[in-house]
Amino acid sequence: MPAAKLTKATITNALNAIVAAGLTPANVNVEPDGSFRIEIHSVEVCLPAPSGATEVDQPEKFEDLT
Repeated sequence: MPAAKLTKATITNALNAIVAAGLTPANVNVEPDGSFRIEIHSVEVCLPAPSGATEVDQPEKFEDLT
């Protein structure tokens, strides 16, 4: 059975679902065979670690584990 034909509505529905989930779509890739992939923008990856991090916030060092 062949894949369903890709339509503008299919991509719009997928994008609306992503936004409704609280995510931010970053890129839509459509392949010649009609498949598509939507990449999600992640703010957490782009933000630096907070500068006020204390030693308690840091993971234990290997030598501290006994």
